[in-house]
Amino acid sequence: MWEEDKLKKLTVDFYKHLFTEDEVPNDEISFFSAFPDLENSYSTGLLEKVSDEEICKAVFDMKPFKALGTYGFQPYFFQTQWSVVGGDLCRFIKEVFANKQEVAEVNHSYLVLIPKVPKPECIHQFRPIGLCNVIYKTLTKILVNRLKPLMQKLVSMNQSSFVPGRQIVDNIIIAQEIIHSMRNLKRKKGVMAIKVDLEKAYDRLRWDFIRDTLTLTGIPRSTVDLIMKCIETTSLSVLWNGSPSKKFLPTRGIRQGDPLSLYIFVLCMERLSQLIHREVSLGNWKPFQIGREGPKISHICFADDMLLFAEASEGQLDKVLECLTLFCCASGQWVSVEKTKMFFSKDVSHSAVRSLSYKSGFAVTQDLGKYLGSLFFINALPSKHMVTL
Repeated sequence: MWEEDKLKKLTVDFYKHLFTEDEVPNDEISFFSAFPDLENSYSTGLLEKVSDEEICKAVFDMKPFKALGTYGFQPYFFQTQWSVVGGDLCRFIKEVFANKQEVAEVNHSYLVLIPKVPKPECIHQFRPIGLCNVIYKTLTKILVNRLKPLMQKLVSMNQSSFVPGRQIVDNIIIAQEIIHSMRNLKRKKGVMAIKVDLEKAYDRLRWDFIRDTLTLTGIPRSTVDLIMKCIETTSLSVLWNGSPSKKFLPTRGIRQGDPLSLYIFVLCMERLSQLIHREVSLGNWKPFQIGREGPKISHICFADDMLLFAEASEGQLDKVLECLTLFCCASGQWVSVEKTKMFFSKDVSHSAVRSLSYKSGFAVTQDLGKYLGSLFFINALPSKHMVTL
């Protein structure tokens, strides 16, 4: 029993530390941004008064038997008893939109730890998922439904996650084609691909960076303030063997399990895309071009699953590392050197490969493993692996 209590305390302390902001100078928030100007037609929808129909849609769009939140009620209860509880829920949500401080009343979540591997051996091998209650999720789903139409305008084509009209299969096909082309490349200057791993990406995101990003998108201030209240009034408890720990108050990070978190994260990652695009346009970052007439590709992303492509040289590696460092300093992200991998086209010499790997600290591999759940097929795909889309 004593060992169990000790293990629980260590776990809770780990997540308290993980969700606590490091002391950093205020001027580090300065970071490049190039969001397009939003037209009035895009932002008008964000300022509309929330309606009963909008609230009802958010509730009934939820899967009825999602995991229980802190209140112990699943969406199924609200859906089947809407005639009884619907009026009260609508009144509360409208009050939240009018008085943003009300969010704190429904903004407590349990953190449940989901193993990333079959037999986890350390705390880093668990993914903390926030179990938000239905009332809070109703609020954030309304915000998400209002943000969705803006995503295609705000987010570049390099990012395909949670943007209407874009699909995960797009990134898989592009990644497969690039890696296959690199394998058969015959040029004077080789190419490198870097599969970047961001350590606890959602949990480390700085709140001031989030506010800065939302403001720069052109989203109305009242909507930005409401979104930030959803983030900053959070309280958490670690769920351990069905029993919640004492509450603690995070000062950074966003919860996996909150519908809003996915869209916030994509918008924050877009800041890195914008920085890379600027360096490419200035000629400082030399991307990979598929064929003489093909497109030039510097990176592709699906949320935090990121592949970077550049000429295999020390100067280009310096530029890649510089962009990653700038982004991490501003956003709170952390590149996992141990998990990040480098892949080189076959025309890069062994000495150059060793030098670039040593300089970056990233391991060299001939097998990038999986990207978005699909294996990289370096050589031509055998017929049994062909997929009809």
